[in-house]
Amino acid sequence: MISAVKVEKDYNLIKRLAFKYFRKKKYHLCLKKIERASLFAYTYNIKDNFGDDELEDLIIKIAEQKTKEATDYLPIEKNIIFYDYFAWDNRGITQQYLTALDQLNYNILFITRFELDQIKSADINKQVSESRNITLISIANGTTDIDAANQIIGLINEFKPAKAFLHLSPWDNAAFLSFYRSSKNLIRYFINLTDHSFWLGKNVIDFCLEFRNFGYQLSVKHRKINPQKCILNPYYPIIQDKNDFQGLPSGLEGKIIGITGGSGYKFLGDCDDFITLIAPILSKNKNLTIIMVGVKPIEDILVEKAKNYNIQNQLIYLDDRHDLFQLIKHSDFYIASYPLSGGLMCQIAAEAHIPILAYTCPELSINFIEDLILFHDKQFKTYTSLNEFYDVVDKIIQDNSFRTTYASYTYNKVLNKANFTKNLACILRDEETIINLPQKEIIFDREKFTKNILGPKTLKNYDASFYANFEKADLLNLNLFLCARLLLFKLTKI
Repeated sequence: MISAVKVEKDYNLIKRLAFKYFRKKKYHLCLKKIERASLFAYTYNIKDNFGDDELEDLIIKIAEQKTKEATDYLPIEKNIIFYDYFAWDNRGITQQYLTALDQLNYNILFITRFELDQIKSADINKQVSESRNITLISIANGTTDIDAANQIIGLINEFKPAKAFLHLSPWDNAAFLSFYRSSKNLIRYFINLTDHSFWLGKNVIDFCLEFRNFGYQLSVKHRKINPQKCILNPYYPIIQDKNDFQGLPSGLEGKIIGITGGSGYKFLGDCDDFITLIAPILSKNKNLTIIMVGVKPIEDILVEKAKNYNIQNQLIYLDDRHDLFQLIKHSDFYIASYPLSGGLMCQIAAEAHIPILAYTCPELSINFIEDLILFHDKQFKTYTSLNEFYDVVDKIIQDNSFRTTYASYTYNKVLNKANFTKNLACILRDEETIINLPQKEIIFDREKFTKNILGPKTLKNYDASFYANFEKADLLNLNLFLCARLLLFKLTKI
């Protein structure tokens, strides 16, 4: 396993190079290394405070030296900027916010860091083209962070917005530069998409919008954001055509079907993993098959683990499916990923009216899915006792009436579009929101969480991701030890 100490040291090597370029006034190279360091920290998630104040201070210094001054305009209350780094369909919460702001009749200047992808952003493109309230301006691909920041500052000065929503990647330097320099009259709302991971930007925002209690508590306790700046604003799922269905995989006639899905890393851990969790369930119920969606990249690893328990024939591995809603609806129950749970698929399962089952160890309340199903019945919960979890799973597999009852605990209990819009309207008017999640204390074992993140990552893949942060131009600015490491790695690849 890769140690957190090694990752921290390697992160600091990238970070030091950023400072070296800053001292040499090579600001574009400095920003490039800040971006690489941020992506590296996000990938391996080893920063205890989930951010880096030193890198944020460095960005602010570059902004003060290389970006234009913002004007202190009189804000136009109905003008809002929505800035987006990705602007991909169903990647984050872009569609939910644009829809709500549009329905609230704001004039929306929709700024994207890059030109919209015609395939990945097809639905967003359609949404923009059909709205009278949304104006889209995209920064040209290939524009440097500093030039992009100056363009964004110019757009802010011209549009005179009262508020801005920031839908960022954890390494979006152009946004950090521009919104640090924006008018003091502009209220900046940061949408916290990756509440469990590293990101930069906390020092250039006025409010942090959290979609669940876990993110709220983490921002306050670990990121040290003032709790008065953190606002809970849960989201609803965007579900594609509910009637589209490509069919079930073959061989499932007469079977009980469980389903799960998510990014591969959520199923692998240092000492805990999904296959180990479900092995007793599958061994006991030979008529049960579990479909795993979106895990094709790690299929080989999962197959080998399943062979250890002789359950390999009861698992089906699929790529992402556009007909996910119907695939889930045609399954008998949903089981959350483990050791890290997901959010969107739990919400879709609730909308599809099938039982939702989740287990986590008590030390990782990041996995509690109750916050994602806001209005669930009290009987619904994430289990922290394996025996209790297995007992409920057995009942759902063996008892149709219990399965129907359990599904009712979450059916029609997910936040909907109307409530999301109402809550956002309250936030914009600086009123008390209509959604108040119980802000219970979170139990978060940082060491265990880090082990589950680092455990599945092989040394070979780690070395490749680390050395990808350096280019030929960097060699003259690296110390001899790092140069030797880099050259040795390159030679082994020949």
